[in-house]
Amino acid sequence: MGSLVGLTFSGTVAANGELTLASRKLDFAYRIIKVRVTFPPGSGRLVAVCFIISNDPTVPSAGKPSGQSVLGQYSVKDYFVGDGEWKELDCGVDVSRRGSWLKVYAVNSDSVSHAVDAQVVVQILED
Repeated sequence: MGSLVGLTFSGTVAANGELTLASRKLDFAYRIIKVRVTFPPGSGRLVAVCFIISNDPTVPSAGKPSGQSVLGQYSVKDYFVGDGEWKELDCGVDVSRRGSWLKVYAVNSDSVSHAVDAQVVVQILED
């Protein structure tokens, strides 16, 4: 198998807002090994965070980006919520299409802004 690559996503989702963060274009086949998100204290389970595999380079200012939910393959809910904790999922999702993007989509239903801090670990798949 190939090397491991850690992708980091961070930003601030506005009060009652949405935020999409995107990786650079991934021009290789890969396996998603792990996704993780840290929720700061005080977020009150009011920020939902999704991980998305996308073939589209755009980063929408509103609305969920197009693509396949990583968490949706394992759960009825395709997002994590939390408060002063981290959530993590060990995955084994293969992405054979070269030229994709990983995106983190956050929705904040709180009246104050919150930080978004997420990581994705991928393993490059060798031909």
